[in-house]
Amino acid sequence: YIKYNLRAKGSLKIRPWMKLTDNMSMAVNNYKQPRTSAGNTVQQYMLHCLSPMSPLKNPDGTWTPAAGTSGYAAFAEGNNFITNDYMIFRNKLDLDISIVKNILKLQADYSFNYTQRKRIMVQNMVPYSKVPGTIIWQKETAGDGMKQTDYNTIYQAANVYLTYTPQLGEKHSLTGLLGWNVEWNKYREVQTGRADFITDYKWSFNLMDGPVSVSPTSKDWAFNGFFMRVNYAYAGKYLFEGSIRADGSSKFPPNSRWGVFASGSFAWRLSDEKFMEWAKPALSNFKIRLSAGSMGNGNVDPYKYTSEMDVNRSSNIVLGGVLPTVTSVASVV
Repeated sequence: YIKYNLRAKGSLKIRPWMKLTDNMSMAVNNYKQPRTSAGNTVQQYMLHCLSPMSPLKNPDGTWTPAAGTSGYAAFAEGNNFITNDYMIFRNKLDLDISIVKNILKLQADYSFNYTQRKRIMVQNMVPYSKVPGTIIWQKETAGDGMKQTDYNTIYQAANVYLTYTPQLGEKHSLTGLLGWNVEWNKYREVQTGRADFITDYKWSFNLMDGPVSVSPTSKDWAFNGFFMRVNYAYAGKYLFEGSIRADGSSKFPPNSRWGVFASGSFAWRLSDEKFMEWAKPALSNFKIRLSAGSMGNGNVDPYKYTSEMDVNRSSNIVLGGVLPTVTSVASVV
């Protein structure tokens, strides 16, 4: 396991009322894990299946059944493993502008996240022997093969906030917030597999003679939202809050992508009332809060609302002496 990390953070005061901050991090991870020819974790499989008193090799040098079936032979040969290579990049840029000192402030930020991952699984049959001259292949039905999966994710987000905090006197406190939020996400995955190595210990699709399978996957989504919140407090004891936001998501059908959600709350800090002084200092902060509101749920698959058609080979219709392909009725979500 190898890991490299890089972090950097810097601030630039462009004007007395304007500040720019950048925060960046990058990580590179390389991980290799041995596995059995059956696809199990070697360490756990050997712990459960390999007896400390079992011999590992026969007198003729071949692996014993204990070594072959427990995963030790696959571990020792080094030809059954999984590798995971990650590259993760994160960057966030913040801008702070004081329009009216201590009263009106503008904040904006932009985030860019990129994740790249490559996962390779290599599987080889492991030979062992029960009797001299006879070789048995562990997981012969599964055969030899390699599968590579490439993942790429790009995520971007931007936010703008306008905060208003007027000076209303000693007992009054008011904060108003107006904001905008937008997000984009792009995901790509390609899974490639092939069977039958023609050269030992050369892990390349070009050095295999089995059929090739390629399975691509992609998912894109975007989010846009506007929101407003007002907080008011009187004497620090009576607290009011109201908020409303309008959110739009590409994960839903075009005619129902937007939703409006509102909420409100009232809180009473009883611990600051005179009739509660007897409870201090044992009870320093006691508050009752009542709230109500609505919220949405955008944590769904991007394409669940679309209709789907399944294409399959017919099992009971014959046209021209062959079984034709047929489509199933579209599903509705």
